[in-house]
Amino acid sequence: MCQQFAHHKDACAAIGRNDLPLNQNEFLRTVQQYVANIAIPASALRNLGAKGVVDAARSYLRELDLGKLKGISLPRYADWLNAQTDELMGRLPIPDSKKKWGPARKALNIFLCHACLNRHLCKAYALDRL
Repeated sequence: MCQQFAHHKDACAAIGRNDLPLNQNEFLRTVQQYVANIAIPASALRNLGAKGVVDAARSYLRELDLGKLKGISLPRYADWLNAQTDELMGRLPIPDSKKKWGPARKALNIFLCHACLNRHLCKAYALDRL
């Protein structure tokens, strides 16, 4: 089970990754998938949209390119966050486009907070600066 990173075997098992071994990029991708899954519980987006909003948000966050944050300046971070919010809005199954911004930004903020608190993601992508 993720022998190279045995201390995170629960994260690997939680997303069904029991193959051996993981390289650093695979490990970070696995940890990001785990964080996306636990950061956005159904209650986080309850009553904020149609059925499937939580799954759509988790799916988007699992694949979010955190590498772009590594050397980003604070003013550019605001632009990046707005662009990611727009991208996620386009993936949410909410019919009224005026009601997509809140759930999209909330999901991103919760996920990024959890990513900052995860020592592996925080260190790899220098999230502590944001």
